[in-house]
Amino acid sequence: MLPAPAFLILIPLPALVAAILGLRASLVLGAGLLGAIAYMVLALAWPQEGGASATDSYYVVGFAVFVQSLIAVAFVATVAQAIKERLGRADRMPTVVSGLMMLIGGAASLVPVTIPPADRVALFGTVGEVGAFVFLAGVAGLVLTIVLRPLLRRIRGRA
Repeated sequence: MLPAPAFLILIPLPALVAAILGLRASLVLGAGLLGAIAYMVLALAWPQEGGASATDSYYVVGFAVFVQSLIAVAFVATVAQAIKERLGRADRMPTVVSGLMMLIGGAASLVPVTIPPADRVALFGTVGEVGAFVFLAGVAGLVLTIVLRPLLRRIRGRA
């Protein structure tokens, strides 16, 4: 059994606190990375019932892969934003909003997976689907803000 859905708040909570404190965008994304890692550690340490067959089930493996990919995307975004801040172009607000969208959407898309199959209702699936779209919008916003915007500025500067 995976941790209860209420523990999903661990993923975006450090980033929300860092954003409220007004920290730099790379620190907000780094806090989100720490939140995703903390949730992954909690999920791995969560007591399993049912033996090895329960941990090998499709939804547990998919859950672990998704959280690991969330950690990887948050890490790449954090490093890219830190490099961008060192170059002098922070774009704090779009980066923070896109990062929070990615983290909150990622956490929401995990809701159906954290509930045992016998207890699932359609509402949890809907929350998961909407969360997945918000996650993808956040990733697209991060790509636009961190990669494409500086590239377009550089191209316009040379033209």
